[in-house]
Amino acid sequence: MLAYLQIGSTSAEVQPARYIRNEAVVTRVEKAAFDQLFDHPAWRKTPAYDLLINAQSANDIRVLPQERASIKYLYDQSYFYIKADLADSDIVQQAAQSGGHLYMEGDLLEIFIKVPGQPYYWEIYGTPHQLHTVFYYSQPGKVPASLDLSTGATPIRVAARLNGSLNDPSDVDKGYSILLAIPRRELEKNGVEFTSGSQWIILTGRYNYSRYLPLCEKSAYPQCNMNFHDEKYYARIRFEQ
Repeated sequence: MLAYLQIGSTSAEVQPARYIRNEAVVTRVEKAAFDQLFDHPAWRKTPAYDLLINAQSANDIRVLPQERASIKYLYDQSYFYIKADLADSDIVQQAAQSGGHLYMEGDLLEIFIKVPGQPYYWEIYGTPHQLHTVFYYSQPGKVPASLDLSTGATPIRVAARLNGSLNDPSDVDKGYSILLAIPRRELEKNGVEFTSGSQWIILTGRYNYSRYLPLCEKSAYPQCNMNFHDEKYYARIRFEQ
């Protein structure tokens, strides 16, 4: 699982971060084997978005986190893919198995995705040691159903590449990359296709725990306040071929 990557500003110019919905481009790709997707050339043709520090005041608008991260999106006939490159001085995640509130156990990336105007939405986690959680909310405020999508014809998939070591406080890490594959069959179960011509909104957030940071650093694209569940901050997805 240990591999090397360069963490840097591979993304486009920082998007204007305001308390409005921004855009997230999701680019169509021909179906590829999951273990080849990290290095797929299609990632070079779709925009990257920098995560921005969660805003608690006007002074936080457009502020990058101390440890930067960027995200990109692809999709094919079976999956929605999210790839993130994250600087991280101390990669830590103590969870022993998938499922549950993994953000309480350490570093992760999480995706909130929904259809605007509909009450249901998903909260999905991926960790640097390749665990995941899928929460499905039938409506805001309801206790979510915890879904096991690890089996079946199109299971959820998580892969990670570390430039450093997991749960080792004796060293200084560089960061990690993570790739999530979310099955479209799950997103489309209520009758709205995840493809061009349909409306979807999304927020991608990060929890970053580090012994070299004073607090857990939370960031997201689009920039939001401290509540990742507040859909008024979500980006409208624009599907591209």
